[in-house]
Amino acid sequence: MELTVERIDTETKNLEDRYRIRSEERYELFNVHVDDKRILTLFTECNSVMRKWVSELQKANRNNKNKYPLIVGMCVDRDLEYMKKGLKDNPYDIIALCTGSNCLIYSLPDGVHCGGGYGSNEVPKILKEFLSDCNVIFVGMDIGDVAKKLEKNQELKVERYVDIRCLGEKVLGYWMRHMKEFSLDQITKLMLDKRMDVERLNFDKWRDFDYRRFDINKDYVKYLTVDAYFLHEMATKYVDITTELASNSK
Repeated sequence: MELTVERIDTETKNLEDRYRIRSEERYELFNVHVDDKRILTLFTECNSVMRKWVSELQKANRNNKNKYPLIVGMCVDRDLEYMKKGLKDNPYDIIALCTGSNCLIYSLPDGVHCGGGYGSNEVPKILKEFLSDCNVIFVGMDIGDVAKKLEKNQELKVERYVDIRCLGEKVLGYWMRHMKEFSLDQITKLMLDKRMDVERLNFDKWRDFDYRRFDINKDYVKYLTVDAYFLHEMATKYVDITTELASNSK
């Protein structure tokens, strides 16, 4: 499986027109390719940019005649430098949300990095509403623990969610004690028959401080996007089971 990532400027004008983004609103745009599948990934710290991305997604979902809820692959992470120092109880810094062809990577409030236009305790209302929307199912690794931590530290309640290991338990017929031994790469191979031997580099930081123009390391974008994308793909492939599991978790 071939994975590539590139920063792009060619669609910046289209994105700005679509979201009505002002020049002072900071964001970065990437093409992430998984073989011939292209994912457009938007990274931002800016609340207004995040708000426009979520609003467009909500609007598209309302107009969708699909009988199933919206499936969103979700990943979170902390600043990697702080992880190395053993501060694993810190709030999450980053959340990645993927709906298939589009991915948002957003710098969360109350994480290590500020500068996105929010106060120390301010949580964007639209993000709260989106995560608590009962018509959306979020799929992730150990997502029950993630949801508890998001609610405790950042007042973000994830209403409906499915742990990918629970989905794998149903689909593959393994006991949960066996599923807990599998990495996301291994689960993806079993459920999608896609070899996902991704060599994950060791990052000291997820930012490129050596460059003035760019904030986020593009390889870090690739890994976050790919993880969230495959979570979405597995849940979508087995959408009936995903929906059943989410209903039971309410």
